[in-house]
Amino acid sequence: MGNGGEKMNRREAIGRLLGGAATTLLVAGGLTSCRREAASSAPSASGLKPGMGSGSGGSLHIPCTACGDCMPCPYGVDIMGCFDVWNDAADNNDLPEPKLQASPRFKGYARTFLADYHNRIPLSGRADRCINCHKCEPLCPQHIPIPVFLRQMEWVEQNAKKHT
Repeated sequence: MGNGGEKMNRREAIGRLLGGAATTLLVAGGLTSCRREAASSAPSASGLKPGMGSGSGGSLHIPCTACGDCMPCPYGVDIMGCFDVWNDAADNNDLPEPKLQASPRFKGYARTFLADYHNRIPLSGRADRCINCHKCEPLCPQHIPIPVFLRQMEWVEQNAKKHT
């Protein structure tokens, strides 16, 4: 949910995920994609914006269709696998939400996310291997700002590790 309990639309959710960067959603052939219009900053010290993650009801999906056009990453990042882990956590409302950091509930979300991520993605394919070379971005037919999402995933992983 967005502020005030109203349902957050996909554009708002992706904008929040990108740290407030302006985004444009394109709809073609029934597929939704995201194109970055302005440079986004690294995640803030507070991390994800309030209303994101566990129990928010908002769509936090990365609009990846798993076409594989971005692969292989020259640095070994399993881009599709990382996005699949993120989207599964979003489906299950298991994304660790910063406003819950002090609660046992956050620790449960963090443990679930980390276990799934570490079981499914080998160390050599994780998001922190991305060096922001951007070689994947022009290959993506969905125009996903792949390095931005990988940095966000890396931040979530590091933050979750601190609290488990």
